[in-house]
This record gives sequence, structure tokens and C-alpha cells, in this order.
Amino acid sequence: MNSTTWLRTAIGLLVAASYAPAQSGSGAVACKELDLAKRTEIERYVQQRYKLAFPPVLAVEAVDGDCYRKLRFASSNGKGFNLALFLSSDENHLFLTAFDVRVDPASEERLLAEKRRTALIAGAKPIGSPGSSAVAIVVYSDFQCHIAHPSGIC
Repeated sequence: MNSTTWLRTAIGLLVAASYAPAQSGSGAVACKELDLAKRTEIERYVQQRYKLAFPPVLAVEAVDGDCYRKLRFASSNGKGFNLALFLSSDENHLFLTAFDVRVDPASEERLLAEKRRTALIAGAKPIGSPGSSAVAIVVYSDFQCHIAHPSGIC
């Protein structure tokens, strides 16, 4: 390892260590609460970023054993805005997706597929929107059918 690579690695480890959560005497992670000022800042950012007319409603969930948080945003006026983002432990970065490298991706995919299957059996629509939507999109994917095929020949 050359000196430049070593220096970059050392700096990266120091930065990562500065964001590490504090361990209590029992070994549990002690994460600080998301204060009102930070919540307001994040809500305002999401409102501006997604060009929302109204401030979003924010619900905060803990992520297992870490100081990352799952933030769920919904529209305050009931117009259908729904978004989940992850907040980094330093409270300065938002992510659309967080992968847990401790979980087998194939097992996770099977679990998600089972949840989708269960929801569909229970009557959930795979896609959809509020009935008040201004636009309806119809997709014809069977181009073998004489109705959908331009020439009318099957």
C-alpha cells in the first residue's frame, strides 16, 4: 500500500469513526433523538425538492441497531404524495434505499415476493392511484391480439 492510499484509508476510518453511535454500558446503541429544528429542516427540504404545495407529514422509524432512521413522508392534504427515505446517522444525508449487507439478498427477495403475493391475494391492486387522478393510463401489452395489433391480424 503506497502512502497516498494509506492516508486516504486512515482519513476514511477517522471520518467513519466520528459518525459511529455511542455504545452504552449495556452494549446498546445510544442514538440522539431527531429534534424539532432538524425535523422542520428535513420537511422543508423534501417540500422544496419534490415541489410540494403543502408541507409533508413526517413519521420517523428507527432502523434495527443503528442510528439511521427511516423517514416516511405523506401529503398533509391527502393528494397522494408518499415517500420513504433513510436519514444517515450524522443527520445530513437522505437515501432512497438502504441495503443491509447482513441479510442474504435472495432471502430478502423471497420475503418481499411473498409479501406482494399475500397482498395481491387479499385484493390489493399492484398499481393504482386515487380515484381523483386527472389522467388515466391504459396499457395494452398483448400485441398478438387483433384489437391491440395495428394491422388487425393475429
